[in-house]
Amino acid sequence: MTILTAEEIYSYTENRLKAHYQNDSSKSEELSRLLDYYNLMLVERVRDEDKERLRDELFQTITHQIFNGYFLVVEILNMAKEEISNDNLEQPVGVLTQQIPDLLRGITGEDFESTITHEPFRKLSSWLITEYEGIYPQLMDLAVNTTVVGSKWAFLDERDKRELTGENQVDITLFADPMDVTYLNPETYITADILNDQAELWTITRTRYNGFEKIGDLTLIKTVLNDVRLNISIKANLSEAERNLIIDGLIQKVKESSLLKDLNLTITITAVEEYFEIIEEIDNDLE
Repeated sequence: MTILTAEEIYSYTENRLKAHYQNDSSKSEELSRLLDYYNLMLVERVRDEDKERLRDELFQTITHQIFNGYFLVVEILNMAKEEISNDNLEQPVGVLTQQIPDLLRGITGEDFESTITHEPFRKLSSWLITEYEGIYPQLMDLAVNTTVVGSKWAFLDERDKRELTGENQVDITLFADPMDVTYLNPETYITADILNDQAELWTITRTRYNGFEKIGDLTLIKTVLNDVRLNISIKANLSEAERNLIIDGLIQKVKESSLLKDLNLTITITAVEEYFEIIEEIDNDLE
């Protein structure tokens, strides 16, 4: 196996991303969604006179972060291709995407933050951190999740190169594929916890720069009267823009479900201060 130099990996990454943007409309659309999402998340934090500059610098920042994510995966495959098995690549796209942050953390170790950030991001963060107190965590969330997109594209290209196919989606629920991780936006996804004929319970999770955070629950209950009750609980400390984006995305997904035809939908939304998990062992021994 030929080992590429860093310059060759750079050139390869540059050419692949250029081809994607020119020939694959889904990639351009995903880039546009990233730009819109992070502009929405950050614009409410900055003064009016800085909003245009923010939008302009976000484009450069996000495209370079995608480049960096793609470059890092090509570098990993170049040095240790056998560690990324066919089984890994054949996972549903959402599952593969959700695993990338921990993969990058494991490889980069204590250098995680410095490795995943590119110069345009450092320029943007230097400006915003100086002007706006407490904005650093949001900026690092941006850095991680945009890098993940580039890494995902590189893994999917590798999957195509190996002539592999991903697992097919399963349309057996009212909401999403229970075998996959379903992304609502670049940071937030849902996973299935409980599924049966009468109810579905899903967890809403956000990918943070320092790990994963549960931010909500989604419950779907089907009644004998052809009614569906959608109960959404979501953390109260999310920004209004983020909370509304998640709720609107959840409701839209349910309405688009082919399994919801001829059913009546009732929606309840609750704000929750915090989530706690209490696990107790049940003693089944009979005395």
